[in-house]
Amino acid sequence: MSSVLWCFEVSCPVKQNKVLSTRGPNQQWINDDVKTSSNELRNLFWLKQNLKSPLLNSLYKERKKQHNELIAEAKRNYYETKINLSSNKTKTLWRIVNDRLKPDNRCRSSINLTRNNTLITDAREISQEFGNYFSSVAGGMVADQFGTSTLHPVAVCPAPCGSFTFGPVCAVAVCPAPCGSFTFGPVCAEDIIAVVNKIPNKTSYGDDGISSYLLKQIIGHIAEYLAFMVNMSFSTGKFPTPWKTARP
Repeated sequence: MSSVLWCFEVSCPVKQNKVLSTRGPNQQWINDDVKTSSNELRNLFWLKQNLKSPLLNSLYKERKKQHNELIAEAKRNYYETKINLSSNKTKTLWRIVNDRLKPDNRCRSSINLTRNNTLITDAREISQEFGNYFSSVAGGMVADQFGTSTLHPVAVCPAPCGSFTFGPVCAVAVCPAPCGSFTFGPVCAEDIIAVVNKIPNKTSYGDDGISSYLLKQIIGHIAEYLAFMVNMSFSTGKFPTPWKTARP
């Protein structure tokens, strides 16, 4: 008997196979109601196939229709709740769309950019080039159409809480008379703090290396300096280059 068992073990060895879970990222909407309905539908299908009853066949079709409606409702409620509870609804929505479209099957070829006959392959440098282009293309188009004197700082109110007044937004050579202006007051530290407090808490950061979470912790100490920079930029018409660059 031992020889027979030995031959059996050698010929048909026991193997351990990893059972993959069916509850992947795209099946998290499955709830208890869907499971119960699925089991009932499976049992009804077995009866229909074995008993060959027209009544069971009709009942199965109706039950399957109800099961599909239950699945649609479960998916709708799951994704709606997931989006509503997210701090960034747009990002969550597109992540769901990408998951449903099976992103593993999409093309993942890298993007290359040619600048002055030089091939750029680094993603960060490519994003920087796009940011530089879109931050300057509008100014170039306006300059080609109307000239370079497109914005004229006229005066700054000497009072502490005065306002910046700008002249016409078209060139003097094209429109000598004032053709419209806009006036607004300078920002203060309280304005800066109020804006920063509205930013979602994130630990990620941009080129400055400062996350929004860290910025909220120190904003009370640097708000006065940021307000001064903003007011000086509007009064002189000169803005720091990083302010004109899109985030990669």
